[in-house]
This record gives sequence, C-alpha cells and structure tokens, in this order.
Amino acid sequence: MNLSAFRTATLAAVVILAAVLIAWQFGLLSPDGRRPGSSGIAKIGGPFELTDQNGKPRKSAEFQGRFMLIYFGYSYCPDVCPTALQIMSNALQSLGDHAKAVQPIFITVDPARDTSAHLKEYVKNFYPGMIGTNR
Repeated sequence: MNLSAFRTATLAAVVILAAVLIAWQFGLLSPDGRRPGSSGIAKIGGPFELTDQNGKPRKSAEFQGRFMLIYFGYSYCPDVCPTALQIMSNALQSLGDHAKAVQPIFITVDPARDTSAHLKEYVKNFYPGMIGTNR
C-alpha cells in the first residue's frame, strides 16, 4: 500500500469513528433515541430536610404554595456565588410584593467550612429572608 492510500484510509477511519461517536452521543444509535446513560427522567426534586443558618431544621413541605429559588454554592467562592446571589436579590427586590411568593435558599456545597454561624453572617449580605443551609 502506498503512502497516499494509507493516509486516505486513515483519514476515512478517523472520520467514520468521529461520526459514530457523535451519533452515539446524541442518541442517534439508540433504538429509543435516548442518550447513553440517561434514564430520560431528571433525578432532581422531591422532599428535602436541611438545617438553616439558625440551626433550625427546614423541610420542603413548609414552603408548599411558594416558589423556591435555590442556589447551590459556597460562601468562600470569591466571584461567582456572591454575584449570583446578588442578582437573585435584585430580581426579588424588583418583584416588590410579589416576592413574598418566592423563598430564596442558598444551599452550600461546602458544609465543613460553611457552618450555620458563618452562613448566618453570609446571607445577611443578600435578600432579607434568604435561608442559608449547610446540611
């Protein structure tokens, strides 16, 4: 086999492999059209019980009839988390009286450092009534 034919065959193999991988990733090779590893059902939601910044247990049931605006982050985040929480606070303030229908909740992903006492001070910087939880 000459070098030109080898290069052409190699390029064709790479293109075919890339096309198969792309088709597999987008579920085009699956009989039901689902992506690999997905059940088709989001594994989010459901009841929860967390401890707020005052050490009080909070259950999802107590917010029934209200919207929950939940943000996952950590208080030692230098840029993204405080900016996002400030945007949430501004959005809630712009709702005026309608904001009473929304409960903002900050759930830390770093409960070892974000103690209840620390979160109590942290959430004071944002929308009044924001709940900070660490477990």
